[in-house]
Amino acid sequence: MHRKTVPSFITIILISLWGISCNNNKPAKTQFNIMETTIAKVHHAFENGGLTARQLVQMYLDRIEAYDQSTKLNS
Repeated sequence: MHRKTVPSFITIILISLWGISCNNNKPAKTQFNIMETTIAKVHHAFENGGLTARQLVQMYLDRIEAYDQSTKLNS
């Protein structure tokens, strides 16, 4: 590479890496298993932004529906 293109190339790479790091500001969403959790883990997930109350309720509703359909409990 020529002396003039090396700084340009490095600048492009740094800007690209900066753009990637800016898009990663959201907290990581973890897979939350309601069958194997504790109240402390639920609180921790709420505090870290990995889980909302709405998501938790929806998980329980989905679980109820899955059991209801397979066993005809009509819960």
